[in-house]
Amino acid sequence: MKSFNLLLLFLCFFGMVCVAQNKSTALYQPNWKSLSKHQTPEWFRDAKFGIYTHWGPNTVADENAPNDEAQWFGMRMYVKSNPVFGYSKETFGDQHQFGYKDFIPMFKGEKFDAKAWAQLFEDAGAKFAGPVAIHHDNFAMWDSKLTKWNSMQMGPHKDIVGELEKEIKARHMYFMTSFHHAYAWQYYDAAFEYDAADTAYAGLYTMPHKPKTPESEPFKKLWLDKIKEVVTKYKPSLIWFDMDFNDNLLDIDRQKMFAFYYNWANKNNIKGVVTQKGDDVHKYTGVLDFERGKEDKITSYPWLTDDSMKGDSWFYQKSDTSWKSPNELINFLSDIVSKNGNLLLNVDPMSDGSFNPRTVSTLKSVGKWLKANGESIYNTRPWVTYGEGTENGIGSVRYTRSKDNKTIYAIVLNGSNNDRHIVDLKSITKEKYKIKSIEVINSNTQANWKWANGHPQLKMPEQNLQPEIKAVAFKIKLN
Repeated sequence: MKSFNLLLLFLCFFGMVCVAQNKSTALYQPNWKSLSKHQTPEWFRDAKFGIYTHWGPNTVADENAPNDEAQWFGMRMYVKSNPVFGYSKETFGDQHQFGYKDFIPMFKGEKFDAKAWAQLFEDAGAKFAGPVAIHHDNFAMWDSKLTKWNSMQMGPHKDIVGELEKEIKARHMYFMTSFHHAYAWQYYDAAFEYDAADTAYAGLYTMPHKPKTPESEPFKKLWLDKIKEVVTKYKPSLIWFDMDFNDNLLDIDRQKMFAFYYNWANKNNIKGVVTQKGDDVHKYTGVLDFERGKEDKITSYPWLTDDSMKGDSWFYQKSDTSWKSPNELINFLSDIVSKNGNLLLNVDPMSDGSFNPRTVSTLKSVGKWLKANGESIYNTRPWVTYGEGTENGIGSVRYTRSKDNKTIYAIVLNGSNNDRHIVDLKSITKEKYKIKSIEVINSNTQANWKWANGHPQLKMPEQNLQPEIKAVAFKIKLN
């Protein structure tokens, strides 16, 4: 009996040691001090340009809506003071009978083609891409075991995230997903006066609760479990969080997520990136993201801008015709990259899963320019100054450099397509820089230039290969 007790004591001790060892093998612990060890991987700093997609049941609701108020249709259709309430009631029926859940069967996505989507993203010059995995509406765009409210069991009956993962990775782009579902708890507050009061729909609307009630522990656990399911199943190299990550969660919730993802990525030899929108989190870890904004100077840290191809909407809406032009997008990207940022561009598929022809032509124009001039964007780092002039000023310049510091790239924005247009590179001085050569990148020809007042003075090329994009990129080799 005594020997049995000793054996039992030994096994218990051994088990405790094993548990302690397992805990210690985790590289990251759920606290800011530990998480701050994570470094932004080189691939993200090299990639510069990514694409993601807002698409789901909300697209069906938004597509024919009259104004951009509809963009949060699942919330606003229940708010009596919002114009969407009346529009929804008149168009689809009383919210007691026809709620947001009833858009899901209408979301068929019959023209969705993951291969065509991924090819378009590659043609656009994106180096990372992926879908919104779950928006504020709490509808999962993957084959989930955690919720029946997903695109495999309902709507298009397809694993949207899974199909895109396969095709995007097949084209050697980094795969990403975005998460917006922490806001679902608050998003449906007004819906509990209508069809959401029925707990049979709690998997979509969350459990009925009074407005301003703190998120429940079961809700927060499910929030993290959904992220874990997507990460372990589809292996994204980047996960992106909306404003609700900062506004609707506590530090401990965020820390648990970071620790899980960083440890998972480390174990699976993936150089993982997490982006979010709060300075208070970024001072510890992660990449800082600006929605429709950007830094106004060069920063020591890499960052991200997320913006949409359209000025007003994220989900496709016929009434919104405010597309950004290819020229605007290249100027925008060049400005961002010159300041140590990356651009994540939203594109908005139509409800059937196809893209508006204007979306396709714009992306292909951007891709054509990047294919010819990408040396000045991809794999670069900020130079000593980001540039001269405003982003949209004629003849303004944005600078980048090669990682070995042997080449400076000067991207002249809105350059005229004739050799009468002269541009002075005022930040490059003759006394400090010895120039070996200057080339026009897209044609691999020597630029027409001379020293003038101590600075290189360039003549714009007589012809531009893409009249719809005015930016001209120059390669300045140093001795």
